[in-house]
Amino acid sequence: MDEIKLSSVAPTGTRVRTNTDPLGQRTRISPRWMPVAEPGLNNNLAAFGTILILMVVLDLIWLRIIAWPLYAQGLAHLMADSPNLPVAALFYAVYALGLLIFAVAPPGLKRNPPGLARAAKSGALFGLFAYATYDLTNLSTLKDWPPMLSIIDIAWGTALSAVCAAVGKRAWDRYATT
Repeated sequence: MDEIKLSSVAPTGTRVRTNTDPLGQRTRISPRWMPVAEPGLNNNLAAFGTILILMVVLDLIWLRIIAWPLYAQGLAHLMADSPNLPVAALFYAVYALGLLIFAVAPPGLKRNPPGLARAAKSGALFGLFAYATYDLTNLSTLKDWPPMLSIIDIAWGTALSAVCAAVGKRAWDRYATT
């Protein structure tokens, strides 16, 4: 007789019953058994690409429509004539990788990473810490750095990171193998 293994852990509060199969082995059967996703290259590439593209698109919209006038008003003396695109590309790639590693698919998990809400919360915290580090450092070390700009930028980074992590998690799940 073929043996069927269920490699799922029942959620907390779920009643798990134990059965004995014809060979006398005890098996646990959860009423809410769901297939468990195995992480792979497709998951990570899909999530990374989704995060990267979404972040660049949303950030460009943010920078052009809302932030640029704020930066020009408070930081005109520090602004370059045009952005350094290779450095910007490096930033977005590193940041998207950070969201993937710390919010979408944290290391040490052999199976499913946290759910969508958890990924969004972790992404928000990642954004809060990263953007706060940048803005608060500038606020403490640069002369005439506008405090309101730091508050707005930290809020934006937190929201952007939460959205990108949540959408990246959806992409990760879509390409999961069971």
